[in-house]
Amino acid sequence: MTNSNFEFRISNFRRHSGGFTLIECLLAAVVLAIFGAAMASSISQALTTNAQAQNEQLAATYLDEVLTRIDAIGPATMATQGPFDGQIGGQFNWTADIQQQPDSDLYSVTVTITWQTPGGSRSVQAYTLLHDALGSRPVQLYWEDLS
Repeated sequence: MTNSNFEFRISNFRRHSGGFTLIECLLAAVVLAIFGAAMASSISQALTTNAQAQNEQLAATYLDEVLTRIDAIGPATMATQGPFDGQIGGQFNWTADIQQQPDSDLYSVTVTITWQTPGGSRSVQAYTLLHDALGSRPVQLYWEDLS
């Protein structure tokens, strides 16, 4: 009797251990779906953040380019002749505010780069002081010369 009882347990175990129940399969599918949705959201957010970082890096490069041009032309010339705004790199706009400091050859220069994003407008800005003594530039440059 002990022998037959043992055989019954083995055959019963083999019959039920061959697969998963429907509830186990559904539970696994739900867990995988939640994990997949979380991953998709994370990837989407990472791609958006990456695009924003690339735009900010480009804006900083254009900011440097505009400031370099202003320094090459001379803030005194730029303050009187301009230009004071424009477009650079397709989707980026720049503005410059150049003011001579009282009783000095120093000019305060503020350059702002703006661009549009799906969430609205973004910008970066730089402020510096540039020295431009009268007659210190041997060659007269213009904005168009540096394009």
